[in-house]
Amino acid sequence: MKRSKEPDQQNGCEECNCDIIRANMSTTTSKTKNSSSKIIRRSKLPQRVPEEHPEEDFYDSETDDEDDEIVYLKFSMWNVMGFPRSIRFYRLLTCLLIVGFTLNYGCAQQISNPFLADDETPNTTYISQVLNRLVDKSKYDKRLRPTYGGGPVMVGITLHVSSISAVSEVDMDFTIDFYLRQTWQDPRLAFGKLDLGFQKIKSLTVGVEYLDRLWKPDTFFPNEKKSFFHTSTSHNSFLRIDPDGRVLLSQRLTVTATCPMQLKLFPMDTQECKLEIESYGYTTADIELHWGKIKGEEPAIKAVAFDSFGLPQFYRTGYRVNVTEAVTSSGRYVRLYVQMILSRNLGFYLMNIIIPSMLIVSISWVSFWLNREASPARVGLGVTTVLTMTTLITTTNNSMPKVSYIKGLDVFLNFCFIMVFASLVEYAVVSYWNKRQSRRRQQRKARAQNNEPTEMPMFTNYPTTPAGGLAVSPNQSYVYRPPGLPSVPPDCDCRAIPLVQYAQMTNDNTFHQTIPFPKMRRKRSIKCQVQCSPAKIDRCSRAVFPLTFIIFNVLYWTVMRKLAENAIVRDFQEFKNNVE
Repeated sequence: MKRSKEPDQQNGCEECNCDIIRANMSTTTSKTKNSSSKIIRRSKLPQRVPEEHPEEDFYDSETDDEDDEIVYLKFSMWNVMGFPRSIRFYRLLTCLLIVGFTLNYGCAQQISNPFLADDETPNTTYISQVLNRLVDKSKYDKRLRPTYGGGPVMVGITLHVSSISAVSEVDMDFTIDFYLRQTWQDPRLAFGKLDLGFQKIKSLTVGVEYLDRLWKPDTFFPNEKKSFFHTSTSHNSFLRIDPDGRVLLSQRLTVTATCPMQLKLFPMDTQECKLEIESYGYTTADIELHWGKIKGEEPAIKAVAFDSFGLPQFYRTGYRVNVTEAVTSSGRYVRLYVQMILSRNLGFYLMNIIIPSMLIVSISWVSFWLNREASPARVGLGVTTVLTMTTLITTTNNSMPKVSYIKGLDVFLNFCFIMVFASLVEYAVVSYWNKRQSRRRQQRKARAQNNEPTEMPMFTNYPTTPAGGLAVSPNQSYVYRPPGLPSVPPDCDCRAIPLVQYAQMTNDNTFHQTIPFPKMRRKRSIKCQVQCSPAKIDRCSRAVFPLTFIIFNVLYWTVMRKLAENAIVRDFQEFKNNVE
C-alpha cells in the first residue's frame, strides 16, 4: 500500500484531515480485514468541499478513465460513529426534516386553533398578538375612517336611559344619565379574514386603552351644556370587535342639555326635552347616523330604552325619536334626537301653593262674622292675609324663570290675592257706613233735643173768629196738626227719620211751622238707607265671597285641563307631520 501526498488536481482541493491512498485494482493486499478504511470507487466518492467555498455542497469527482482508482477517506468523526458516511448523512438529514416538520405543525396548530385542546381555554398570548397585528401602523391608520374614499360609514346609535336626575325651569335644562352605544363596520378589524381559526370566538372585548388606537366616530351633543364620563372605579366604557369587523362601543355619560319650556299652562303643563346626537366633523358624505344597530333592521323606536325610575316633579308619559338633517356653513350633517315627554306632577304645587292659598282666602272671610265695631281684629286679620298672600306669590315667582307672559299659576294666585284684598276693602266700606250712620244719629239726637215739641190736648170744635181763624184765648196755647197727614209706617226705622215739629199756635194768635212734612223724595232716601246698612253688607259678603271663589275654581281648573289636553294633541300632531 502506497500513501500519496499529492493533492487531488482534478477537484482542485487541499487535503487537510484525511489521507488519500491510491492503489491499483490488482493489489490484493489493499483488501485486508484490519483496514480502518472502506473501499469506495472514485466515481461514487463524494469529495470534501474546499475551504474557499464552504457553502457549496458535496460533489462527485470525475471518473478516471485510465485506471480505476480507489479513494479511501479517513475522517475521524465519521469513523468513530462506525457508520458509512452516506448512510449517516441521510439519516441526519431525515432527523432534521422530522424535527422541523414537527415544530412547524405545532405552530400551525396554535395559529389555527387559539384554544387549548383540553379545556378550550383561549390562548391569550396569541390573542394579544392578533390584537396588536390588527392595529399595526403599517396596515391600520386610525386617522382615516373605514372605507375611506367610498361610501359613508353607517353608524348605529342606541341609548339606554338609566335616570333623569333634574329638570330645572329656572335654567331651562335637564340632566340625563344614559349608556351610549355606537356600532359601525371596520373591515380592517375583521380578524376572521386572517384564516387563523377564530370562528369559535364570537367577539373580542377589550378595554378603553385599546380604543385609543382605533378610529371612532366623532359623536357629540349639539344641545349640551356640560357632560362627563363616569370613571368610578374605572373608565365606564368598553369595546367589542366581531370576526367580521363590526365594532361596538359602549360608554356611560351624564349630560346636562338645554330644554326650552313653555310655562303658560304651569302647573298643568307638559314639557318636551330633547337630546340631540350629531357628528361633529364628518358630513353626510362620510358618516350617516341612524337609530338601531343595523339600519332598517328594527323600528327606530326600539333603539331607546328606559329603566324604571321616577322624577320628583314630573312623570314620563312617552318619548319620540326622529332623524333630521342639520345644514350649517360647513356642510350637511345627520342629526338624531330623542324627545322625552314629561308631564308635571301637580302634587307638589297642590300641597305647597294651591291649598295654602285657598286656606288664606278662607281665613279672610272670618272677618265677615266679627262685630263691625271690632276694628282691631278685622283690620289685623285682613292685613295679615294680604301680607301672607304677597309673600307666597313672591316665593313662587322666585323659583320660576322671569318670563314675559302670564302663567296659569299666576292667574290663580292673583285671584286669591284679589279675594283677600277685597275682604279688607269690605271692612273699610262697612266701617265707613257704620260711622256715617252713627254721626247722623248723633245729629238727629242733638236736633231733637234743641227742638223738642210740646203736646197739648186737642179739641174737636175749635172756636173761630169771623175771619175764619181759630179763636184762642190769650192765656191758652194750642198745637195745630194739619189735616190729612199720613201716619208713620210701623216698620220704619225711626232713627233715620228726623223729629217733626208741627205748627204751633202761640199766644199772639199765629202759627209757626218749624219743619215741613217730608215728601216722596224723603221716602226714597229712607229706603236706600235701610238697604245699605253695615249689617246688610256683612250678610251679603258672607255669601257672595265664597260663592265667587267656588265658581272661579270650577272654571279655572276646567279650562286649564282642557288647554293641557289640547296642547298634548297639538304637539303630537306636529310630530306626526314632521315624521311624514
